[in-house]
Amino acid sequence: DTGTQSTENVRPFDWDVGTQLSCRWSDENWYPARITQMSPNRYDIRVRYDDGDKGELNTSRCRSR
Repeated sequence: DTGTQSTENVRPFDWDVGTQLSCRWSDENWYPARITQMSPNRYDIRVRYDDGDKGELNTSRCRSR
């Protein structure tokens, strides 16, 4: 599913390399992770999950802890 939110309903984020997040894994469950690399567009990121797995995803699949 996709949807559109008005800007009043969207919180800005100040994430950067090292920020701790919760991100969705391929099983669609949330897992703790840390940003290891962030692209210049600040949308595409690489993370290392706390269990050691790595992922390449975008910020829409993550949330602040």
